[in-house]
Amino acid sequence: MDGSLIRIFVALAFAALLVWQSRKVQERPNQRRAYLLAAVALLAVVALNASLFIGEVGMLQLVVGAAAFLLLIAAAVFLLRAFRAGELRADAERANEMARAYRERRERELAASRSKGPDDPAAGSS
Repeated sequence: MDGSLIRIFVALAFAALLVWQSRKVQERPNQRRAYLLAAVALLAVVALNASLFIGEVGMLQLVVGAAAFLLLIAAAVFLLRAFRAGELRADAERANEMARAYRERRERELAASRSKGPDDPAAGSS
């Protein structure tokens, strides 16, 4: 399979994933716009790779590539706006809670393994 064709399928898959994500965050307008702009940028990358696949090289590729780049910049701006507006706060709090729970569980496991001496058969072999 040609490299351009693989890039087309990967970009399409990521664009579909971003559209799916944007539908999940309807109540967060900046985050939704960021996802949709990134999806459109990936579709521009699909168009760019499709033109490479069929062998068309020219000014249109430059325009499509520049459009994809500008769309990604716009997506980053909207994602930053979403962060500043607090739209990502719930996700960050959930990630922090998961990290805290993992850290506590890991500390308990380490403490339990330290309390078992090396002569303890229940400690098992490392």
